Amino acid sequence: MIAFAASIVGFIRKAGWPKWTAIWLRNACFTEEFTNLTYFLSICLTPPSFFTYTPIIINMVLFVAVQFKNILVENPTAAILSLPFISSQINKVADHEMQKKIRILRGQVEVYVGFYIIFGIFFGVSGLLGMMFYW
Repeated sequence: MIAFAASIVGFIRKAGWPKWTAIWLRNACFTEEFTNLTYFLSICLTPPSFFTYTPIIINMVLFVAVQFKNILVENPTAAILSLPFISSQINKVADHEMQKKIRILRGQVEVYVGFYIIFGIFFGVSGLLGMMFYW
C-alpha cells in the first residue's frame, strides 16, 4: 500500500497535477510511474506473492539507488551510505547503463508474471478477471 501511495506521489510529481486535457494525458501516460500504477491495479486481483510484486521491488531499488547517489554527492560522509561496499553498490546500480539493463530485466519479469497469472487460473491461484486486467 505504501508503494502504491509512493507511485501516486511520484506520478503527480513527474506529470503534474491532473488537468484532464488531451495533451496532459498523452504526456502522463508515457511516464514510468503511470505504468507502475496500472501494474498495481492489475495485480490487486491476484493473491499477493513475492513474485507478483517483484517488478515493483525492482523499480523501488532503481529509484532508491538514484536518490542515495544524490545524497552521497551532497554529503559524502553520510552515515551508512559512505561505507565502501554500500557506496560502490549504490554507484553501480545508479549508473545509467545498469539502470537500463535492470529496466529490461523488470520488463521480462512482468511478462513472466503475466504467464504466472495465466497458468494460475488453471491451478486456482489467480482469476480470469485478474488475467484480463493484467494483459
